Amino acid sequence: MVQLSSSNAKQLGTGSLFLGSGGGDSFSFTQSIFETQVVGQGTQVIDIDTLDSNTLVAPMVCLGNDIVLAEKNYNLSHFEKLFKKIETTYDRKVDVIAALSVGGGTVFAPAFVAFHLNVPILDADCFGRTLPELQMMSTNLADIKPKKAFIANLTGGVFEVECDNFYTLERYARQIAVSSGGLCMAVPQILTGEEAKRGLIPGTLTQALTIGQIIQETRDLNAVMEYTKGTFVGIGGIMSATGLGLPHPFKRRIIIKNAQEGRTWEVWMDNEFNLLFENGELIAEVPDIITLCNPYTCEPLTIRQLTINNNVAICTMKAPDIWYTEKGLALCRTKEHEKGRDLLFSPSSSLQKTA
Repeated sequence: MVQLSSSNAKQLGTGSLFLGSGGGDSFSFTQSIFETQVVGQGTQVIDIDTLDSNTLVAPMVCLGNDIVLAEKNYNLSHFEKLFKKIETTYDRKVDVIAALSVGGGTVFAPAFVAFHLNVPILDADCFGRTLPELQMMSTNLADIKPKKAFIANLTGGVFEVECDNFYTLERYARQIAVSSGGLCMAVPQILTGEEAKRGLIPGTLTQALTIGQIIQETRDLNAVMEYTKGTFVGIGGIMSATGLGLPHPFKRRIIIKNAQEGRTWEVWMDNEFNLLFENGELIAEVPDIITLCNPYTCEPLTIRQLTINNNVAICTMKAPDIWYTEKGLALCRTKEHEKGRDLLFSPSSSLQKTA
């Protein structure tokens, strides 16, 4: 039986960042809260196949700008109000909590809440990686409508939102986050056990734990790639990390070079790493998971941890299969992504040629 506790928090954090594809933050603060407050046996992780059809499952996430956590952190009272509202609405308590995403550092909040509410956390999520918007949830692919969403802000307010589509819900949730300083706690929908089995991606929490364990114990990215069936692309030095001004759809281009091997990589990113080129050839694209790591410790890096002239190791791996379906690709590749991609492949584009 898998438990989440202070003993494996570092493994969970490392694996979560690896699946984040550059998104999120190092979340050392939220991890430290988890390590100090989740004591004893910790939080039980349960398999999705053990759910009854009438089990009440709450996928949750802290939504907004993670930089806000440095100044305005959530506390237990915010979550208690949020789940009290759910309990009042459904006239019963939530049975199981799930992380909306195991990637990019958002996994600790649901694990923290599950521990304090004395409920298990599900070995599943809605992304299998990190994706930036609520309409990209796997339950949307399964045509499970949000119906009711519950959102708590940092000023003590709790909102119940009735909505029949994720696109509208995404706008509402972002507005609530902005109005309270940039961060909110959200349960975008309540699922039955049957809906969770049909709509969530199983095994992702233990996948993050295993990736973190391999990195912590071996410091060998080849071992990680063997487990994930991914590709160790190479090692190079960061030559530039150029911010792109509006109206360009991608926010940043990172150029990495290995002069000895004659290889140049370009990583184009929006919220996460979206595209990876090697010597002008596209070799990975969202939903592929593109991860940059410290080549010595093998720890995954977010965009905020990248420094000019430092070496990085480049790895890629496939996301869950659902994202490679026609509908999955349409969801995870936003209009901005397609617009940016079209600009890069335009015959008149000089962006790649400047590398």
